[in-house]
Amino acid sequence: MSEQMLKMAKWYNGLQAKIAGTPAYGRLGFLFPDRHEDVREVNAIRGQHFNAIDAIFRNLSSPVESALIGAIDDYIRHDLKVPDKILCSGKAVEKRAAELNDSGHTALPRLSEKKVQEIRDYFETAGCYGGPFDAKHAERTLFTADDLRRRGENTARYPTKTVAMAPHVMRIASDPVVVSILTRHLGTLPIVL
Repeated sequence: MSEQMLKMAKWYNGLQAKIAGTPAYGRLGFLFPDRHEDVREVNAIRGQHFNAIDAIFRNLSSPVESALIGAIDDYIRHDLKVPDKILCSGKAVEKRAAELNDSGHTALPRLSEKKVQEIRDYFETAGCYGGPFDAKHAERTLFTADDLRRRGENTARYPTKTVAMAPHVMRIASDPVVVSILTRHLGTLPIVL
């Protein structure tokens, strides 16, 4: 198992233990019916977390969603001890967070045309999945963007590792202004797994 997969499995196990061991998060127990103590079962753990997220989206349960965000925030801040020092404040951050809350999108710091083209070129050839996400069929064949276009698909989903390796993407994702906007929108520090 790669070091990244091991870290991800430990993170999932830690969050699951936080939820199971904190009475305030007791109502989230149905999201994680099976305990996975062994980090070598990373695909089972990840599948369980995708199922939990899918259950929240399908039920559109605001109290459950809020409780899960609270549990993640508690785990990140208190168990992992991630500081708030990286966050920015100010009217621009507040405005962008409000736009994101109201319309689901907002402008982020500008990128040069060259950087945008480098990102596009990368994703044109990177392997991706077509169609909507389905937790039961998470392991599917990877295609190129051209393959999906030929098949009539109009959306593509890329594996997290592929996105993380894209030029400039992690720099954008770790930009203090972007992190601050997303933290205000999500109610917790954003993470990339």
